[in-house]
Amino acid sequence: MMHRDKNISEFLDNEFIDIWELIIKDDIKTLLSEIKAPKSGSDIFSYFTRKNQPKRDGGVLFQIIKELFNSNTSPSLDKQKFEIQATKSDELFKNLTRLLFAISINGRYSNLENRIADKLNLSVEDIANEISIKADGYPTTSINAQVWIFGASMRVCFSYLKYYYLMIDNTKYQLLVHRNITSITLSIMSHYKNIVGPDMVELAEIEEKLGLLQDALAHYNAIILDFEPELENYEDLDDLELHAEERQILVSLKTACKNYDRINKSDIYQTQLNLIERILN
Repeated sequence: MMHRDKNISEFLDNEFIDIWELIIKDDIKTLLSEIKAPKSGSDIFSYFTRKNQPKRDGGVLFQIIKELFNSNTSPSLDKQKFEIQATKSDELFKNLTRLLFAISINGRYSNLENRIADKLNLSVEDIANEISIKADGYPTTSINAQVWIFGASMRVCFSYLKYYYLMIDNTKYQLLVHRNITSITLSIMSHYKNIVGPDMVELAEIEEKLGLLQDALAHYNAIILDFEPELENYEDLDDLELHAEERQILVSLKTACKNYDRINKSDIYQTQLNLIERILN
């Protein structure tokens, strides 16, 4: 059973909050009544005017919920593909992550929790790969706006899934998800070093936790090689005012240098660290 903290409560607070609350309270009978869709072939006018009509039609999401709680399986979930061209597939991914949180907080349906988690886990790499392929070398080449918007949205979706794994203390799957968050960042935001830096640092830190030291060193080294030239911009420290973005870049570089030396038991980057400290202070 997962503890419900402030971050989770804020994430669950969307148009389907009543659905998540019914799952958390284990009121499945009311849940299934709430998500009934209109009968197929019904008159559109009568649907909107008849009494006791359902609050809303949650589409594929509601179909998945009904299937899971009625039969412990969901063909609709199994066949779902989260593709750029699919309508609101990013929103469905996010709502399935909310469903995952609600079921985990409930604590009584581990089989459903695992089924949803498995589907999302199997999807993250395919999603990140599609974004990478369609970004096609951006920003040195142009990018379709739909690809960028989808990528940015899925990057946020993945961050919520990563938080789920943080809450259940599963570092292996934190790495899986964050590796693909970083992939999306590099595909559509590689020119924003203040975003790339924190993602790369966190990736290396998770790898360290799992004992993947060579992978971690490779990512720390990539940050250092890309970010170290930034130090040339700070030869004159008098009356220096740092923007938030600049500070974030320097903090990422500092962390990468410090952790690289710690793992190698060296002081290769001590000069750079001293300079960064002076700049930041």
